[in-house]
Amino acid sequence: ANDFANGGLLPNSTVLQTNTWYYVFAIYSSASNLVSFYADTNFSSPTLPTSPNVYDKKQYRGAFYVDGSGNIVQFFLNGQDYFFGDPQTDLSNEVIGTTRVEKSCTTPFHEVLTYATAFNPTQFGGSEVEFYRKNANSFMSSYRTGTGSSGISAQGAFVQFLAIDGKFDIRSTSAGTSVTLRTFGFKDFDIKIWFT
Repeated sequence: ANDFANGGLLPNSTVLQTNTWYYVFAIYSSASNLVSFYADTNFSSPTLPTSPNVYDKKQYRGAFYVDGSGNIVQFFLNGQDYFFGDPQTDLSNEVIGTTRVEKSCTTPFHEVLTYATAFNPTQFGGSEVEFYRKNANSFMSSYRTGTGSSGISAQGAFVQFLAIDGKFDIRSTSAGTSVTLRTFGFKDFDIKIWFT
């Protein structure tokens, strides 16, 4: 049974919010012995439906992202591995300096798999681009950019790091490093196989 519009995940009156993550839960009504699915923008404390049935147990099953046009971004899920149908551009030729700055990525709060390319036109031998946990001294990963020689294009690498609430810190060992991040997906450690 499903209490929601067109057999969907949301109550009848819900309009999808743009640039927003929705968290999908399998939900259970002890009183009615019904199982359904429900999506909420609050991961830690979703508001479970109470009408027409009271749902009192939940099980997190995954997430989806609504873009700026109100469309659900295409994705596929394999166990805990979430992949975007098209990688999301989170930084585009953004100049990074030697001071750590906070940046955002198109993930909720999980381990991120991204393809990073960077180039420093003034630094012979390239620069090191470093990723850190947000507001912490926890170094996560790094890679070396392309060299400053003319005609050399940006050097890229797959980088994995932990995003906290979709945020991370980044810096370069040399000023003026141009960085592009294309996020392929993330590992969703919170997917459960039991009701709570």
